[in-house]
Amino acid sequence: MDTVNTEETRQRRQAGDALRRWAAQGRSSAVVRVLERHGFGTVATGQLLAGTADGERAGAVFEGTMDTVALPLLSSAIEVPGTAKGHVTEPDALAAGLACSGGAQLLGHPLPAAAAVALGTSLADGEPCALASTVDGSAVLVAGGAGLTNVVGTLGAAEVDAIVLARLRELARIGATATEQGEVAGTSVLIDVWVPVTTMLIVGGGAIGTALAAQCELLGWAVRTETELEPAIAA
Repeated sequence: MDTVNTEETRQRRQAGDALRRWAAQGRSSAVVRVLERHGFGTVATGQLLAGTADGERAGAVFEGTMDTVALPLLSSAIEVPGTAKGHVTEPDALAAGLACSGGAQLLGHPLPAAAAVALGTSLADGEPCALASTVDGSAVLVAGGAGLTNVVGTLGAAEVDAIVLARLRELARIGATATEQGEVAGTSVLIDVWVPVTTMLIVGGGAIGTALAAQCELLGWAVRTETELEPAIAA
């Protein structure tokens, strides 16, 4: 049983694989991210929904509970950045596995091909990566790889890029997925940083396994418990 919900990790990897594939096929793509939110309890940061002009999509925001708002925004964002607001009722939130009701303002914006490849590759391969944009979605910067040293795109000014990259790398060193919005040298910026979650495999039960699982939960690690491992197949 996982002490950390790994569904978000799976969705992000799928979104990354899709972004990389669409770019290789010469297809334009866009993403929807969370600009502001209230409620929803301890919902994970770094929500990401990606899609193409012909309706193919990957990833999710708020477990799909805001699709009536997010999907039209995603479609229009292929060409023009935009925002949209939505609210999720308590019954719908609980049915989707969220802690409680909530509302959010979503940002949808195009993802240039080079940025799509860079972000998609890092997400799909489980590498640390980050996506920064102006809050109007008109400029995009992606950083990936060890230390977030592989940078694609710009937020429009060297000073803004330098400050944002420093913050992205600081968050990556902390080791937790994060979403932030703020003013940087007069530019309103939204940033998302994704850091892969360490998974501990515990074989067997008992007091030691329980204690290990509890410590992993404190560290924010995912835990998978198996009663026994399948025997290796001899060559």
